[in-house]
Amino acid sequence: MFLFNEIAVNVTWNSIPISGQTHELALWATSVQTGPLDHNLIGAKVHRLLERLHRNVESDGEWITIAIGGHIDWKPIYNHFITNAGSSSLIDLFDPDEGKQQEQIGVWLTDNLHPLGVHYSPQIPKGKGTRELTDILLSYEFGSILLESKALSVLSRDRVPDRTKLKADVSGHIAKAFAQLKGGIRKIKASVEVTDRSGNVIDVERTQPPHAIVLIPDLDLVNDPDAFGRDFIKDFMEKTGNAFPHLLDISELLRVVQAAEMISKQGKTTTPMMAFDYYLMARFNKAVDAGSLKLEVLLRFGNDPKA
Repeated sequence: MFLFNEIAVNVTWNSIPISGQTHELALWATSVQTGPLDHNLIGAKVHRLLERLHRNVESDGEWITIAIGGHIDWKPIYNHFITNAGSSSLIDLFDPDEGKQQEQIGVWLTDNLHPLGVHYSPQIPKGKGTRELTDILLSYEFGSILLESKALSVLSRDRVPDRTKLKADVSGHIAKAFAQLKGGIRKIKASVEVTDRSGNVIDVERTQPPHAIVLIPDLDLVNDPDAFGRDFIKDFMEKTGNAFPHLLDISELLRVVQAAEMISKQGKTTTPMMAFDYYLMARFNKAVDAGSLKLEVLLRFGNDPKA
């Protein structure tokens, strides 16, 4: 499917087998203009078009739906990331477990912030066994970061839901994730032993208020930003001993990590983890000022002509 409506498209057409009516794609491509896009400007129009496609899969005046190539024997490409701790992190686009995919993306984005890397699925005691403390844990001498990832699990459904349904699902996932983070923070403050999945004890910083991140696929799916406003922030902090709540999607997490790396390079003693901690704190203050955890922040330095 291709969307030709104020959206730049960049495709290597020679790599696509052209047959039948698809030969027209090469002609269309000659008139396509590429360049920087204003995501906010086109966001509303894209959402409307996606809703239209959801209701009608036939070609119409704005959508052109065609099959390219006709091949059905797709071969998956497995991408492995070797973390700083020496473990293998796999992203498999054919894996029906979308939640696991998003967790692994979180690992890929944050692992290089710490020389010892992230701890994926750290464990705490439960009965004769263990259970997961949180999806991703980062800890260093000045604080800890807990990350809980919530995906939509669209591929496992018989029919792709519309965005109204997706927004309702996301709201429920966010509430559940923050509840899980509250429980995880209580365990840390209670000095419960935390181990990796191999049983090795993890040294967790427990004296400073931690950062509690909920990672979702898309901030635009947050139906009611006011539900995660100042009252929510105050309640969360009161129940966790002043832990700092954050709501990020994949794109925003990438921006925060990039900002941390840029800040770290500006100094001589600032580590990426220190910069990550600092920038999360600065972002949290912006969220309080804005009255909602749903926000996007862009780092610019004072010597930047756009600052």
